[in-house]
Amino acid sequence: MVGPIDSRESDPYLSHLLSTNRYESWMGLLRGRHMDLADKIHILDIKPTGDKDPWDAEIRTLALPAELEQKPFTDGTRLIIFDNTNRMYVQQNIGATYDIDPGFFRAVKMNSDQHEYYTGVEHRVPEFLAGGRPHHLDLGYGWASVIINHSNNLNIVLVSASFSPGATPDRDTSRKNIYLDFVRFSDRYLDAVLKYIHATYLYEGLINADNQFRLGRASRQERHDLVEKSWDALRMMKHDGMGPLNCIEHYDNLYSTTKVQNSGKYKDLANRLKCIREQISLTEALARDYLQHHVGMFGLEESRESIKQSKVGLEESRRTKLITVLAIFFVPISLGTSIFGMNIDELNQSGQSIWVFILTTALIVAATMTIWGFMYQLQKYSSLPKNSFLYECKPWQTRLLRFLQLILQGHVVWAWKSGIIVSLLVDGRVAFLRSCKEHLMQQPTVMDLTEMNQQRPPIHHTHSPCGYIMDHLRRKSAFDCSKLEGLPDRRSEF
Repeated sequence: MVGPIDSRESDPYLSHLLSTNRYESWMGLLRGRHMDLADKIHILDIKPTGDKDPWDAEIRTLALPAELEQKPFTDGTRLIIFDNTNRMYVQQNIGATYDIDPGFFRAVKMNSDQHEYYTGVEHRVPEFLAGGRPHHLDLGYGWASVIINHSNNLNIVLVSASFSPGATPDRDTSRKNIYLDFVRFSDRYLDAVLKYIHATYLYEGLINADNQFRLGRASRQERHDLVEKSWDALRMMKHDGMGPLNCIEHYDNLYSTTKVQNSGKYKDLANRLKCIREQISLTEALARDYLQHHVGMFGLEESRESIKQSKVGLEESRRTKLITVLAIFFVPISLGTSIFGMNIDELNQSGQSIWVFILTTALIVAATMTIWGFMYQLQKYSSLPKNSFLYECKPWQTRLLRFLQLILQGHVVWAWKSGIIVSLLVDGRVAFLRSCKEHLMQQPTVMDLTEMNQQRPPIHHTHSPCGYIMDHLRRKSAFDCSKLEGLPDRRSEF
């Protein structure tokens, strides 16, 4: 039933209730006198990280809304603790701002006697606090509280509690209550709030860490530090995130009651923390895998850079080789120029033709190139395996005669390309041939190789140098080397 309200009523909160059609007759008791015995209102800002920022609002100088506006707070819990003697001040200044339930101010009024002191009766605040707070979180004697969800990330909590430093001579024993110290109350309430809404903050931290991980993975070059920060945050959340839940269980076991663990709020909180912990583990695994992939990519990039440097070194060696070859041509020319730059007429009293200069230079170039070619072939030949089974074991006289046979039969170019010249002149190693296209071995099929479990043999068969000249070149005019080798005459074989 809606009762009349005095037109002279100046309380903005009651006017707000009337404008929203929520004013009832019992709310007339809220028009009680305004004593304002306490000079300050204690305010505690609790940040999502758990940090506390306590401060006091002066009620004598500025209005409470202006004081709150000077210190904006958008993320966390703002705990406002006031003495019941300041009920009218709080009611008129922020009652309409936060649309506070009038039942809260009625509880504040009913918890005190006619002199605005707390009564000595045992009046516990019921479990309506925080929507069904477990029993061990009851606030105690004479305290009233209300929680307003002001925004998605901000909760406003109003608590009526007294600051009582101790017994005073003008108060009787029934009014002495050592639990009414608001400092101790704020610490206890802070623990309760952190335990209850920790899952929300943990979930917000998980979202931030996940966003950092995804952003760092998408823009690794620009923000390479985000993945590492995300991983550190996830590990911290995983190892420390269950602390509030363990505190509740410890408190419940300490007082030998199972009411907390059997309550629906606790089960809901435990399930939320379990889901968050699983998601933290999953995101942490993704971050760990990405970091390992990131480290592997660093190694791959280093390998690529080393390959590039090797290619650069190879190109430089090729350029050096080219310069060396050019020097082989220009050094003899320079030498010939120096020789013919002298005054030949004074040496032999007869001039020399230009063709003499050209012939001399050509001979020097040919000799130089021949020496360089032999050195190159010898270097390649020296890199071949030196197994004793790969030697033909022919004396040097036989190898020299075979070499002369190649020269006389006009196989100089082939002998040079195949490398048989070096083999004959050095030690007669078998593995010399590099251009024997007409003597390929018959290659087995892939099926045969699979059955034999063998590797494919080399394309060219290795030949003994002297035997190759006798057998494969089919030269009947070959030199007779049987006397040198201590073997029977093989001339009849041709």
